[in-house]
Amino acid sequence: MILHAKARWSPWPIGIALVACATAASDPPERQTGPQLRIRDATDLVAEALRSHALVLISEHHWSVPVHEQLRRIVADPQVGALLQDIVVEFGNPLHQGVIDRYIAGEHVPIDSLRLAWRNTTQLLAWDSPLYARFYETVRAVNAGRPADRRLRVVAGDPPIDWSRTNRADDIPRTYGFRDIETLGILEREVLAKGRRAIVIIGEEHVLRTTDAAPGAPRKPLERQSLGEALHERHPGTAFLIGTVVGERSRLARAIRDWPNGSMARIAGTPVGLADAAMRRRDTTSASSMPPAGAGTLRVQDLFDAVLYAGPVEQRLEPPGATYREDPSYEREIRRRIEVLRVFYRVDIWSEDLDRLLRAP
Repeated sequence: MILHAKARWSPWPIGIALVACATAASDPPERQTGPQLRIRDATDLVAEALRSHALVLISEHHWSVPVHEQLRRIVADPQVGALLQDIVVEFGNPLHQGVIDRYIAGEHVPIDSLRLAWRNTTQLLAWDSPLYARFYETVRAVNAGRPADRRLRVVAGDPPIDWSRTNRADDIPRTYGFRDIETLGILEREVLAKGRRAIVIIGEEHVLRTTDAAPGAPRKPLERQSLGEALHERHPGTAFLIGTVVGERSRLARAIRDWPNGSMARIAGTPVGLADAAMRRRDTTSASSMPPAGAGTLRVQDLFDAVLYAGPVEQRLEPPGATYREDPSYEREIRRRIEVLRVFYRVDIWSEDLDRLLRAP
């Protein structure tokens, strides 16, 4: 595994343009590219957020190589580790917490046992990529250099599900159809109630401070809120929310493509923060301008407190096709789960992507 060295940037004059090319320098380690916008190394800003918040939520892009490079770099950073006790991950089943604990502590745990933690979740094949094993390996390596009482803990944040006893849709709790309330309970029990601090790594739609289409929408019941929404309502001021941008398929990504890889900025009051939240969605244009959001429209800062830039390249590391060819029993189990979840969600969850993975030559 390669962890990129921390970049340092030259001073940048305040101006109207959102992005421009950087000039290398060693001091100071930040720059300004617009009103109040300070682009900094992600590890510096995450550490700063942990000093004032119990939780820092970072959105994960499934199977994204550059995003995972940054996630591993952040959790391996000494200044972040000095403030952190827990890392809560969506790619983990709490029923396997004991195995995770032993592995992270440095004990011998066979990979066949460990990977059940991310295979036996509520989500089919979502985390079979080798990237997730690498993440656990990174935390184990960090802990190897720390005393026992200062080791990081990886907390499994997906709802617990025992697939060996899940044979019908009725065997799955209804709350698992919208899992954020289950993850909220894990955070409340394992982190907040114990006075600990945690980074939470979870898909972007869970991080959002609001999932409404526009400001002022009627309040949703707790069981229908995103994790970011629920924390904002139940534990105001507790969570710092970070949206991750990678590639060039959205206007937001194209607007910040000259930021250094692994950089981050707080966005409140900046051109990024005041832009229409829809600009983070993929589009088919080449536009990169970011005019302020109109009246009655959500802004990017309504969703996140900061943006992490993982670079212009969208590289994905999918599960190797041999994963299923060499383990036909696992493929049969996946197909069995598909049938159970088809009834649970009342929708055909089969997809071309899923079929391609299972049938890959």
